[in-house]
Parts: sequence; C-alpha cells; structure tokens
Amino acid sequence: MKKLLLAGTFMFLAVPAVAIAAFKGDPGVSTVSVKRVDKNTIEETDIRDGKPISVAHMTAAADGKSIAFEVKDLRQDTTVKYVAVKQ
Repeated sequence: MKKLLLAGTFMFLAVPAVAIAAFKGDPGVSTVSVKRVDKNTIEETDIRDGKPISVAHMTAAADGKSIAFEVKDLRQDTTVKYVAVKQ
C-alpha cells in the first residue's frame, strides 16, 4: 500500500447520506454520487453516461492522522489502495 505525506488538516466535509451531482472538468465522468457509509467513511461513485465506472472508499482514521483510499476501476477490474498521512 502506498503512503502519501500531506501537510495540513484532514477534514471530512459534511456529506449527507447521499448526494448526486453533475460533474464538470473531467470528460470521462458525467455524474458523481457521494454517500456517507459511516462517521469516518465516504463512498464516491463516478458515473459516465449512466453507468458506474469507478467506486472510491475514503476512510479517515479515528485519530484524524490519516485517510485510507481504495479506488476500484469497474471497467478494468483493478483496485488501487493508498494512505495519506498528516505530517
């Protein structure tokens, strides 16, 4: 698993139970669905032309010092995992 070092403060924004919005700026993604899984985890699904293309889980550590990311590419059937660590 890769580790990234970040400076600054980790903060999960107030994400409602489910939010769906049009996505601009990435020609490969037309819509994004974000939902809160639990108090420390958010799931983001990227959608292109009505079909999910990737699912990302972002989980903040209870101590607030890191966030674990797991991104599954549904088209390629691959998964990338990494951890961002607060410096």
